[in-house]
Amino acid sequence: MRPMPMAAIGTALALFAGAALAQGTGGTAIFVLGSDPSGLNRNLSTSTPDGLVACKVYEGLVDVTPEGDIVPRLAESWEISEDGTTYTFHLRDARFHDGTPFTSADVKYTYEEISGKFSSVFSGAAKAIESIDTPAPDEVVLHLSKPYGPLLRTLNCTQGAAILPKHLYEGTDPATNPVTTSEPVGTGPFMFDEWRRGQYVKLAKNPDYWEEGLPYLDAVIGQVLPQASSRTQALMAGEVDYVNFTLLPSNDYMMLEGNPGFTMIPSPVPAIDVMLANTRNPDLADPKVRQAMMMAIDRSQLLATAFNGIGAAATMPFTNRMGWAADADTDFDALYPYDPEKANALLDEAGKARGADGTRFSLSVKYFSTESDSQLEATALKAMLREVGIELVLEPGERVSVIPAVFTNFDYDLALVAYNSGGDPAIGLTRIWSSATEGRNFGNPTGYSSPEVDALFEEGQTATDRATRGRAYAEAQRILGRDLPVLTLHERIAQSGVSAKLQGLEEEYYLPSFRAARFAE
Repeated sequence: MRPMPMAAIGTALALFAGAALAQGTGGTAIFVLGSDPSGLNRNLSTSTPDGLVACKVYEGLVDVTPEGDIVPRLAESWEISEDGTTYTFHLRDARFHDGTPFTSADVKYTYEEISGKFSSVFSGAAKAIESIDTPAPDEVVLHLSKPYGPLLRTLNCTQGAAILPKHLYEGTDPATNPVTTSEPVGTGPFMFDEWRRGQYVKLAKNPDYWEEGLPYLDAVIGQVLPQASSRTQALMAGEVDYVNFTLLPSNDYMMLEGNPGFTMIPSPVPAIDVMLANTRNPDLADPKVRQAMMMAIDRSQLLATAFNGIGAAATMPFTNRMGWAADADTDFDALYPYDPEKANALLDEAGKARGADGTRFSLSVKYFSTESDSQLEATALKAMLREVGIELVLEPGERVSVIPAVFTNFDYDLALVAYNSGGDPAIGLTRIWSSATEGRNFGNPTGYSSPEVDALFEEGQTATDRATRGRAYAEAQRILGRDLPVLTLHERIAQSGVSAKLQGLEEEYYLPSFRAARFAE
C-alpha cells in the first residue's frame, strides 16, 4: 500500500496511513471529491459529491452492474406479477449502522416520504407506485397503478432510492436532519467517521456488514480537490486511488491511457452536456431565439476545443447512444447547422435588434467552477454567441451555490449542466423537460411545460415493450427539438481513472460503493 499524501490531505490524515496489506485486505483507499458534499443523502440530491459519499454508506434494494444487469442488494429476491403492476421483495437480514434492524417499514417510509417527494430521478417511479404494503418485516410489496418499465433499475442508491432509517427521519425535516447534513446512518459497507470540510470525508469499515467478509478495506476517504488539474496529478503521484469520470478532465485521458499503473473505466451509461435556458427571461421566451442560438453554436468546434475531441457533437435532445429511444428525424445537423447568417436573420425576425454597440441582449451563464470542461465550454460559447449579438456573462460558482440558484430559485439565464441518463430516459433524461420535476434538484428549471410532451413521457415509461416506449420518446424529441428549452450540445463518453493497485472496484452505474475493492498484494 502506498503512503498517504501528507501535503494533499493535511497532517490529520497521517494516522490513516497503513502498513503492508495481508492477503490484499485492509488499508485505506482515497477517492476524489470535486467539492464538499452539499449533504449526505443521495435521495435529496443528484449532485456527484453527495452521491460519491452517500452510496458507500447507503444501499438500495438492488444495484445495476456496468453491463446493465439488475442484481440483489438489500432485497435478496423478488417476484413480478404477470401484468407488471405488483413487485414483491424479500429483504435481507441487515442492520443500520446504529444497530437498528432494517425492515420493510424503512423501505415504505423512504419511498413514500423522501424519495417520492424530493428526488427528481425517482419521480417517475413515485408516480407509478400506487401503494406499498409491508406484510412482514422482511417483505415489501409495491403496487403500481400501471406498469413502469424501468422500476427495478430505479431502486438503487444512484437513482435516489437509497433506503433510509425511518426511526431517525420520521417527524423531521429531511433537508435539515443531521442524518442528511452531517451524520449519515445507512446499512452499507462503510459508515460515517469524520468530515473536515474543505479537506475530506472519512468513512470506516462497517464491521457488521450483512455480506460476510466484506468490505475488504479498513476505510475510504473522499478527498476534496476543487482544481480539476490537480486531480490527475494526484492520481499519477499515488496520492489518490480513484477519480470518477465526472471529475476527470477529458484532456488528461492521454496521460493515463496505456500507462500500466492505471486503469481507465469507461462510463457504462450515456450522458449529455446541455445548456438550460430559463424561458421565464423575456429574451429567451421565444423559441426562435433559442433556435437561433443553436445555429450560432458550432458544436463540432465545441467538441474539439472544450471537450478535447472526446465524445461526439449532439444530434438530438436525448443521447443517440441509446438507439432504441433515439429519433432519426430529429437531427440537429439538419435542423440547426452551424450558420451565423441564418441565426442573425432569425434573431431579427424575433424582434431582437442589435443596439449601437452591436449587442442584441446580454445573458449570464452559470456553471460549476470545479469542472474544467465547463469553463472551456462557457468560454467557447461566449465567443460564438457574440458573433450574433448575444453577450454572455460568465458566472462560475461552487455547486452549493449554483444548484439552488438554478433548480430551486430559478435565478439564472443560462446554465451548463451534464446529465447522466441512468440507462433509461425515464430515469435520467425526461426529468430535464418534465413539468413534474420542476423545483427538484436536476429536474426541469427552465419553465418549459408541454402537456403533449408530458403525455408522451408517461407513455414511454409505462409501456411494457421497448418498441412502443421508443416511439413515444422519438415523438417527444421531435417537439423538444423544435421548442429547444434545453440545448443539448455534447454526447459525453467519459472515463474514470483508477490506480492499478486498487482492484475489484465495481462502478455500479457510476457511484462505486467500494464494497469489494482491495489493494493488490
